[in-house]
Amino acid sequence: MHDCHESATTKLNQRYAPFDNLAQWELARFALFPQPLSGPRMAQAILENQAPWITRGFGFKNIADFQQRVSSIPTLGGGWRSAYVVPGVAAEDWVPVEILFWMRDALAVVKDLIGDETLAKDMKWAPEKLYNSHEERLYSELYSGDWMWDIQVHSTVDYKLKSRKRSTPTIRGSRVRLYL
Repeated sequence: MHDCHESATTKLNQRYAPFDNLAQWELARFALFPQPLSGPRMAQAILENQAPWITRGFGFKNIADFQQRVSSIPTLGGGWRSAYVVPGVAAEDWVPVEILFWMRDALAVVKDLIGDETLAKDMKWAPEKLYNSHEERLYSELYSGDWMWDIQVHSTVDYKLKSRKRSTPTIRGSRVRLYL
């Protein structure tokens, strides 16, 4: 029984890696966002030996410990890249000469989200038509809208009707495809 509890605790803590637990993760987020705290203020806010309100194990030993953990956060979604936008000649005088912006590879981000096992239970891949108690159609998420229904159900059937001659219904997961 002890091994099972220890395994569940270890698995839960791995969710917040490289931090030891949710409290450390939230403390790091507080220290860095929306703008990083100044050096002295950060030390007072996140270090166990300088912040008496922090329970042992929920803060950081020193600034180097904090920085090492933040630096070792895995770069998911292809990482961030910076670029500059240069306004055209017709831009107003008040527009900066260069505008810095940050971007990520959208496909890599989607791949990371889809590959995250902790999110799998919350993902929907098949369209659904949802109704309330008055039999009125509900539209709330992508999977309950007409677009997903049209794209995944009708488009697949229409395309297969045009491209094949024989009928072979196939069931894969929660979606039925009709190959003709």
